[in-house]
Amino acid sequence: MFFGTFAWSFVSVSLPFHIRRLSPWDAAATLRWTGWIRYYVLVQFLQGAAFFAMAAARTLPQLLLTRLVLGVMGAASTFAFISAGRADNPVAVRRQVAAMQSAMTVGGVIGPLSGAIAAARLGFAESFVIGGLVLFGCGVLVHRGVPDTGARRRPRRPTGPAGGGRPPWCR
Repeated sequence: MFFGTFAWSFVSVSLPFHIRRLSPWDAAATLRWTGWIRYYVLVQFLQGAAFFAMAAARTLPQLLLTRLVLGVMGAASTFAFISAGRADNPVAVRRQVAAMQSAMTVGGVIGPLSGAIAAARLGFAESFVIGGLVLFGCGVLVHRGVPDTGARRRPRRPTGPAGGGRPPWCR
């Protein structure tokens, strides 16, 4: 788990910069065009619903199926990092990505302790319901809290060799 988490954390901080470099649009238009904020909200809601399904599971195959469905939905953290990279100022992007990574670390430290306390006091299924409600709340906060900005076309900046620095198979 350490190496897997390390690898994802190592690469995910570069994702917003990579997407921004590849996009011919400004940051807000890139984000709207790809729909990552909306997809992040959708993933949060779907994962919350899957948490409710885990709470309702009564057999191991039902629980396995729910976990498989969770895996198919995608990682909300990827979309969160993409959303963090939407600022025009590179310093602001670095600050937002650092805040995102810190939030993930703190959540990873506090979450298990809080989940264990909830499971011990309320029950296992009930702790999944609470987790689902937290995910629904996250989706609502992002849906309401992220402004919908207008799409403005930004001129393409050359980033290297002819063709805008893209590999030949992407031209």
